[in-house]
Amino acid sequence: MSGAMSGKLVCRRGARRPAGAALRGVALRAPLSRSRLLACFVALVLAGPLFAQAATSLCVNVPAEDPEALPCEVIRHEPAPPQPGDALRVVTFNVHLGADVPGLVQAIRSNPRLSRADVLLVQEIESHPGDDRAAKLAEALNLDLVYAPARTAGDGTHGLAILSRYPLADLEVLRLERYDLGFRGTRRRIAMAATVHLPGRTVRVYNVHLDTRLTPEERLRQLEPVVAEALQQPAAIIGGDFNTITAVSSLLPLMPLPVPGFSQATGLDAYMHGQGFATPFAGIGRTHRFPMRLDAVFARGLEVFGFDKETSVDVSDHFPLWVDVRVR
Repeated sequence: MSGAMSGKLVCRRGARRPAGAALRGVALRAPLSRSRLLACFVALVLAGPLFAQAATSLCVNVPAEDPEALPCEVIRHEPAPPQPGDALRVVTFNVHLGADVPGLVQAIRSNPRLSRADVLLVQEIESHPGDDRAAKLAEALNLDLVYAPARTAGDGTHGLAILSRYPLADLEVLRLERYDLGFRGTRRRIAMAATVHLPGRTVRVYNVHLDTRLTPEERLRQLEPVVAEALQQPAAIIGGDFNTITAVSSLLPLMPLPVPGFSQATGLDAYMHGQGFATPFAGIGRTHRFPMRLDAVFARGLEVFGFDKETSVDVSDHFPLWVDVRVR
C-alpha cells in the first residue's frame, strides 16, 4: 500500500534499508518482522486519522497554508553506489503521464548517458490506485523517491518526482502563481525542492513544470519563487519543463498555435543568465517531438562540464536532457 499517498502508515515489505531509516524525521519503508506487520495492521485500523495528519508533513508546503496541498510520497531504497569522482549527473524528463513504466525503465537503463543519472527530475507523472508509477520507476531503478502531486487526476494524482541515488532532505513543495489558460481553464502548478547530500557537499535541486499558454512576463512571474529561493543557495540546479512554447505572446491563451521564430526559450535563458545561472541548453534546439525547446536545466554555484539531449528516446513526447556538474 502507498502510505504517504493515501495518508496511512507505510507498512510494506521490500525496502532494503535497515529498520528505522528516516529522511529528516520522515518514517520510511523498511523490512518488517511478523510482529511489526501485526503492529502496523493494528495501527492502520485504530490510528488512521493520526497518520493521515502526519502524512501532510512529508514535504514542507510553501506557503504553509495552501488549502490545495496534497501529501508527498517518500520512499527509500538501497541505491546504486555513487559514480566515481566528484561529478553529479542530473537528468530532466517529462514522461507524458508515465503510463508505460516498463518502457521508461528500459529507455533509461539502455541509454549509457541516462543510466548514469545521479538525480532524475521527472515531470508529468501520475499515481493511481494500484498503479503508483513514480514508485514503480524508483523501485526498478533502485533510487530514492519523493513524489509531489500537484493536483488530482481522475481517481489519482498528477505531479512531479525527484529520484536520487544520494540521500534527499529538506523537502519542499512551492506553490506557483495560477493563471487562467483560456479554453482549458486553470491548473495548479508547483515546483519541488530537495537537498541532495553528496559526500562532503550538498546541492539544492528544483523540479519545475510551468504552464503552457503564458506570455513571457507571466512565465517569469510563475518561475520567480523558485529563482528567489535558489539564489539563497550556495549551489543550485533548476530543471524541468518550462513550456517555453513557440507562439505569439499577444495571441495567448486564445490561440496557442506554435509559430516558428517566436520561442520564449531565448528570453528565459537571458533572464536566468542575468540571475547568475549557467544556461548550457541555450543552443540545444528542440526538446520536444514538435519543433519547440520546452525543457532546460540551469545551474548556479556549480561547474557545468557536460550536457546533451537524448533524441533516440521515444517513450515520451519530450526528449530527456542530462547535465554533468561539479561543486566549485
